[in-house]
Amino acid sequence: MSYEYNDFSDEMREYLNKAMDIYNTVRDGKIVRRFDILNLEKGFSIKKEYELSKLDKRMLSLFMASYLVEGSISDFVNNYDDIKIEHLLDFVGISDIKDISCVDGDYGEFYDKNFKIDIISFIERLEECCRKVNEITPYVILSSIEAVCSGEEVNIFNYLLCKYNIDAYDFSDLSIFKALDSYLVSSNSVVDYNIDNYFDKEEGNGSVPVVRTSLEKEVVVDDIVWDLLDEVLGKFVGQEEYVKDLFYNILNNHVLTSVIGSSGVVDGERSIIFVDGPSGTGKTAVAKDIAMKFGLPLVITSMTDYSASGYVGGDIEDILVRLFENAKRDLEMAESGIIILDEFDKLSYSDSDGLEMKKAVQQQLLNFLGGGKYLVNIGSKIVKDEIEFDTSKLTFIALGALTDLRNKKTNNKVIGFGNNVSNGVKTYDITPQDLIKLGFEKELIGRFNTYLHTVDYSKDDLMRILRESMISPLVGFNNWVMSFGKRVDISDDVYNVIVDKAYELDTGARSLQTIMNNIRTKYIKEVLRGKDKIVSLGVDDVINVSNKMVKRKVRG
Repeated sequence: MSYEYNDFSDEMREYLNKAMDIYNTVRDGKIVRRFDILNLEKGFSIKKEYELSKLDKRMLSLFMASYLVEGSISDFVNNYDDIKIEHLLDFVGISDIKDISCVDGDYGEFYDKNFKIDIISFIERLEECCRKVNEITPYVILSSIEAVCSGEEVNIFNYLLCKYNIDAYDFSDLSIFKALDSYLVSSNSVVDYNIDNYFDKEEGNGSVPVVRTSLEKEVVVDDIVWDLLDEVLGKFVGQEEYVKDLFYNILNNHVLTSVIGSSGVVDGERSIIFVDGPSGTGKTAVAKDIAMKFGLPLVITSMTDYSASGYVGGDIEDILVRLFENAKRDLEMAESGIIILDEFDKLSYSDSDGLEMKKAVQQQLLNFLGGGKYLVNIGSKIVKDEIEFDTSKLTFIALGALTDLRNKKTNNKVIGFGNNVSNGVKTYDITPQDLIKLGFEKELIGRFNTYLHTVDYSKDDLMRILRESMISPLVGFNNWVMSFGKRVDISDDVYNVIVDKAYELDTGARSLQTIMNNIRTKYIKEVLRGKDKIVSLGVDDVINVSNKMVKRKVRG
């Protein structure tokens, strides 16, 4: 593969020429920007200024060039309307495309002097985390920029921070970077590799926490790990106990298997986790966020999709193939990953529906959770390519709402082993014996050595989520309005009304998101086309939107 300018395709040279023109225009100017981390209660409480280096300018120029060339690359970029070329030009101080100053002289010489070393470095970085690059194309450059930017303090992500005024750890609405993360290089181009984005560059710092042994062979956990815990706690308000318990168990598993080694782990020390709790309380979301913070590969799979060998449905071993792909085909990383078995309670056979199949899947899971080595085909049905996958290092988390059991526990004092009322809050116990009575094999339940749970949200919890959580839907609504150069004026009474309406919906924290999504629908026209710079959100607006959600008109 050649890095010489004259060896590139016509499309690649056109793309590079645009990038070099942009860089030629901005390279000698000072670009200083500030980003604010938004706090709805206190205003812009954290401010940071930074100045773009020449490397940052070259990366940004390469990114911007993808918006200015014709062909397949422009089709790719145009699928995502989160970022506009006008915003990018404004960010670097260019008022109009016509103000871009073309390179004076030979593009090949300008490339050799300013871009060649960067391109080589970018591609090498891409190959480290993805696959061999056979040909350099604009697609490949976009992917390499994303790879280089991950984990850097100052890069083109700062543009997004500045433009959207969003938290440094929440790029969830900026789909173009998520899309780039799921594209890998193969067959001379970048193709969709269908990755679950476990290694989410937009959240966390994208690397496994530093856990090592000291010279005295003691395990040392760097302080950054506890900062990551604080970040997760800042998101999932109301589930602090669950967040901490799950965080420490996943971290301990990582320490045991990566530092001590699976061969030195005593049976039972590695946590195999069962989590129950009402829907909408963050069982899956918390586990996913912790995995992303740790930079660990993750698979979330519904147990309703699987069957044992010989039955119609997915095979349990398919999960290992997905985890291997999500680890970007790094076997060592995959073997340290996390598998979330969602809707685990659907495997119970309290009724006769699917009894034999459910029994068979439970039996296969019994071996799966126990740890062992599996021969896994990572090739195709025609051409096999088998690897030996050691499951003894994995973290397994089974999730179940246990709705019927929970209702029985809270509504019938005779059923269950505990049903107490303290300070107006009814408590109940769910034990391994309860799960066996539901129709789980005793041996399978015996595999789980750690039982965690989420709690249903009270009105006070919902209020705290709305006002305090880093992922409050009000923050998202405010960011959306601000991205159009406007701001939101919210009366104090609005918070109570949103919480009351969300509590009536009774779908956990999702209720808040549902209410806010419907409020956003009401305001889309005003935000997109209105002339006022202030969007007012009052009590009547929330009530009207909530009523509209449930009422329907019919012909008389």
